[in-house]
Amino acid sequence: MEKPFGFKWPHDPVLALGVHSSYDSERAKKLNLEDKIATLEKTLNSWKRRKLSLIGKIRLGKTLGLSKLIYSASVLAMSKHTEERINKIIFNFLWDGNPAKIKKKLLLPKKSMAD
Repeated sequence: MEKPFGFKWPHDPVLALGVHSSYDSERAKKLNLEDKIATLEKTLNSWKRRKLSLIGKIRLGKTLGLSKLIYSASVLAMSKHTEERINKIIFNFLWDGNPAKIKKKLLLPKKSMAD
């Protein structure tokens, strides 16, 4: 293996500031996003059996679920497929796997006139 600048480079991913860096981009993607998405899904599934209000589900989704993904999503490029997968997990949790009772457009914040 080539040693740029004569440094001894690690073979395993390096964790710095909560982000895994690696030569193997697929492995880094798995560690940075896929594992966190799986944790999100498992966490939300553990709360599904409780009879929570919509507001309660939203709060749980934001605090226990999305909070774990926000930093990774802000510093890493996320594919459209990954974004859609996270949305699907969240909306399935909110609506118990049934069709939504409120349109997504109504749930999203309105853009200001300056945008």
